[in-house]
Amino acid sequence: MVLRNSYKHPNDRRFTRDEKLLYLSIYKRSAATYGYLGTFLPLPSVTSVNKLLTQIRLNTGLIQTMKDLLKDAARRMIDELDKVRILMYDEVSLKLHSQYSARKAKIIGFQDWGINRYNKYADHAFVFMLRRIENGWKIPLTYNFCGGQTTHGQLAYYFIHSKFVY
Repeated sequence: MVLRNSYKHPNDRRFTRDEKLLYLSIYKRSAATYGYLGTFLPLPSVTSVNKLLTQIRLNTGLIQTMKDLLKDAARRMIDELDKVRILMYDEVSLKLHSQYSARKAKIIGFQDWGINRYNKYADHAFVFMLRRIENGWKIPLTYNFCGGQTTHGQLAYYFIHSKFVY
């Protein structure tokens, strides 16, 4: 890849999707490192690499793609230690803000649980993640926007109606 692009003008360089994913992971790990590597390697622009993130289609509620990927991964696991996971959640406070997303054709900034959407501003984001104990990787399973801290009743309703568990 370096040889292929080293003598080309920056606008004429071409990168495969896998190469861009590699560079995206480097950039997200450390923008300073990416900038330093770019001084002597022909890397794609930050804008080009970040465009990959806009191609990911995520909506609030249960992320079916992740659920399917986890099912496939579970079938291939042979080591018992590899099957040990933690279901964890986190909630963060948000500033009140709304904006129209043309790609999703809806206004973002209101309470949205994926199964229900309310005409009230969201001031918290809530995410469930699956974490592997051995190496610490995390994979998001669901995220939601809610008003105020999430209550036990909201969680129970969400679990029952979203088919979160099999």
